[in-house]
Amino acid sequence: MRLQYANYMQKVFDLINSRWYIVNSKPRGRTMINISEIVKEWPVVDGWSVSAGVAWCSKGLKVRIGSNVWIESDVRIGGDVRIESNVWIGSDVWIGSDVWIGSDVRIESDVRIGSGHVLKKGAIPVCTLGFADGYQKSLSAVDGVAYIGAGCRWFTLDEAIEHWSGHSEDRSLTLCLLESAKAIAKLKGLKTLI
Repeated sequence: MRLQYANYMQKVFDLINSRWYIVNSKPRGRTMINISEIVKEWPVVDGWSVSAGVAWCSKGLKVRIGSNVWIESDVRIGGDVRIESNVWIGSDVWIGSDVWIGSDVRIESDVRIGSGHVLKKGAIPVCTLGFADGYQKSLSAVDGVAYIGAGCRWFTLDEAIEHWSGHSEDRSLTLCLLESAKAIAKLKGLKTLI
């Protein structure tokens, strides 16, 4: 029994050290669910798995789930959500609609991810900034650096300001959101070049 436990713990430490952050544990006494295996049983329409109706995803909602995606039992996932491989989502997390979560992401407990939020590889969500100029904007951190997600765009905060400052169309509202992102990044101790 001790050898089995030691082998199990070694696998856990190997996973943590590899930055996959996938641990089949029971934080706060809750149960982890491998949703990658569950969605394999759902019907697929146009490349999207259609929920059969489970506690964490309402019937009829469409999702795309990669391999090794683990959630706690009280997570709620909206429709048109993409979650890539090797993702761990803690307890009491609500994910809105039209969200894209990249691979190797760990989302801690008690987080709300607004609709339209983008989290690319290795990102940690900080906050949803708001909706402007046709897209939801979100602030995330990757290795202590501030990143902005908007639609298919994924920029460092500095790149985002440069991109939308030089845009051919008026992006004043987006630039206002980015000003708030600068202040939030500073409060959170995230790196920027500004």
